[in-house]
Amino acid sequence: MYDRLMAQFAQCKLTALKNVETLQMIKEERENYTKLVEQHEESIELAKEEIEASKKELVTAKQIRKNKMEYDLLASLIDQQPDRNGTQKHIEIIKKEIDDLVQKKLKMERKFQKRRNDFTLLMYSIHELEQQLDQENSSSSSSSSSSESDPTSHPDLDDNNGIMEVSDDEDDDLNNSSPTKFDGVRGEVKLPSVSTEDSKAMSVEEDAVLELSIDKDEHDVDVVVAC
Repeated sequence: MYDRLMAQFAQCKLTALKNVETLQMIKEERENYTKLVEQHEESIELAKEEIEASKKELVTAKQIRKNKMEYDLLASLIDQQPDRNGTQKHIEIIKKEIDDLVQKKLKMERKFQKRRNDFTLLMYSIHELEQQLDQENSSSSSSSSSSESDPTSHPDLDDNNGIMEVSDDEDDDLNNSSPTKFDGVRGEVKLPSVSTEDSKAMSVEEDAVLELSIDKDEHDVDVVVAC
């Protein structure tokens, strides 16, 4: 009986020792797993930090790449353009050409104005001479008709072979009736009174001649510029 009790006691003691060892092992395993969890959590946090840093580096790298592409594009465009010195020289050449063209334009305008004034004076002088000739012809015809009606008033017609003599009074009347070409003040042109039809005809002739003169001047300018 005693042996049986001692055997049961030994068996219970062995079981208790096993349970104690098992409990101790479980505690150790729990501590190990706790440490592993902490290590994994730390690894996860480190991985998250690395991911965030990688994202920032990726954004920075994209911006750097974009800036580099823009830089390369601008550099290629700048290389295609001439340098500052060449551009400045080209600008100076263009300014000089513009100044020359402005001077030529002023010269042509002065030349055109002078020709216009000369042509206007010429046209009015021609018109004045035509009026004077018309007046002389009308005076001659009136004198001829009066001489035919009164042959005794001019006995020298036969001696002069039919040539009419104009008296000094008639000559003075003709000179006084015809207008002068120049005014006495500063050489200005004194324009005689012209009828509407004559003015239109003179204007048409003047425009035609001026157009021919302008075409010739433009041709001369083109030749000069080409040279």
